[in-house]
Amino acid sequence: MKEAISLALGKPDIVTFPSAHESVRTVAPRPWIVQKFGGTSIGHFASKIVEEVILPETSESRVAVICSAISRSTKASGTTNRLLLACSELETDGASFSTIIDQVRLEHTQAAEREIRSREIRGRLIDRIRYECACVVNTLNAAYFLGEISPACVGRVVSAGERMSCHYVTAILQDHGREATCVDVSELSVSAAVPGSWTDKEFVDAVAAELSLKACSVPGIPVITGYFGLRSTGTLLSFVGRGYTDLCAALVATGLDAAQLQIWKEVDGVFTADPRHVPDAKLLHSLSISELRNLTFYGSEVVHCAAVDVAKDRNLAMSIRNVRDPLGSGTLVTPDVEASQEGLMAITKKSYMAIVSVRSPLGMPGFKFQSRISDILQKWQFTGELVTISESGVSLAIPIPEDRPYGALQPADVRLWSAIEELKVQFTAVKVSHCMALLCVVCRLTNSMDFALACILRVLRDLAVPVRMVLHGAIDTIAGCVIEEAHAELATKVLHRDLFSAQTMASPASTLYSASLDEIK
Repeated sequence: MKEAISLALGKPDIVTFPSAHESVRTVAPRPWIVQKFGGTSIGHFASKIVEEVILPETSESRVAVICSAISRSTKASGTTNRLLLACSELETDGASFSTIIDQVRLEHTQAAEREIRSREIRGRLIDRIRYECACVVNTLNAAYFLGEISPACVGRVVSAGERMSCHYVTAILQDHGREATCVDVSELSVSAAVPGSWTDKEFVDAVAAELSLKACSVPGIPVITGYFGLRSTGTLLSFVGRGYTDLCAALVATGLDAAQLQIWKEVDGVFTADPRHVPDAKLLHSLSISELRNLTFYGSEVVHCAAVDVAKDRNLAMSIRNVRDPLGSGTLVTPDVEASQEGLMAITKKSYMAIVSVRSPLGMPGFKFQSRISDILQKWQFTGELVTISESGVSLAIPIPEDRPYGALQPADVRLWSAIEELKVQFTAVKVSHCMALLCVVCRLTNSMDFALACILRVLRDLAVPVRMVLHGAIDTIAGCVIEEAHAELATKVLHRDLFSAQTMASPASTLYSASLDEIK
């Protein structure tokens, strides 16, 4: 090495420079890992998450944590639902919402006293919880005084749940001796004038950039609120619906150019069916992002569909894992590659469906009838998920509003009912059949789709379940039927037994398909 003398404050220091034959060693920055945790996971396993999931990852990576609002028992009785219920109380009894907020405050305070060992950290957390709940009460009092609650007010109330959850996780990290900072992203500068902009690259990049900037600008581990606010006339609930925390995590991972987005749940990953209803469902160890997209769109609740869209467009690597078993492999979701194995992948069930049937008036040409229906649907910016067309009529399978709490009603719900009312005005023969479900089999390759449909029809025939509509050919890897919701769970169990038994998985699809056709005939 060559040596040089530099003078600093009058004292000579030896500074070494590499020679021409020596290389300069540079340390590459550690990759980002984005971890998203649901409210039920945080409510039951907060300390386990910190000790066995977050902290071990920090040894080799920089970690950003995304948190949903806490749910101590079930999602239905979670913090977000109760905050929305408090908003709805303004329409009936303006004084009763304070009782709901008191319950939320008490549960969060008890969790802090139970999990935080340091008296100082615990005291700061409890003070923060009281502050957030007081802000919610003040907001609701103001709305009650004005006689209305705006979407911005609902957003301000709902976002308090994510803030309290993030402060809770931040406090546990600090209690374990790690530097961490709660990052509130409930008010962003990005504007979202049009709902459903998550496929707009420029818009997604702008949101992702602002989220990642906030994550990088704080010391320690950033613990980011899953509720992110946009400058618009609606709320995040109206743009995205429940599951917006998944979308936030995907956007943060995009902005940070993360090596992986990890979705942590209370199940081992993605299964061949919903394990809550089908006990013998099998774990899928790997999926392509397109396969996950099909599963989420047609009823799998493992990840929000908008989050998968963002991950697909940005080629994000994902994994879906279980907080109960942090060392488990889970399901690895990779960027799209050509399918390496054929056969069936999973069964999905999409509930809360309805069938809207419109009969063609006598004497009206078919093309004119169909054109008028298309005009009405286009006017209300609505499309059916499954459509059958004939000269005598048109049937549409459409998602209907669930029993959502106040403030969670999406613009598509309002447009749906407006479209149905206009159809009834234009055509007298309009029938709406409620309580339907879309039962689908998602295949890996197209050569399994006919076999899947044959099995679905055989099972429904054996169970004497009427088939209302059939999905086949529109998407080359999906086959399905619309049936009554009351029969859907049993049909799913029987279909899974027939399709995913050891004998079925070991037999060529063509052989089983021929046998199925013979049985049907």
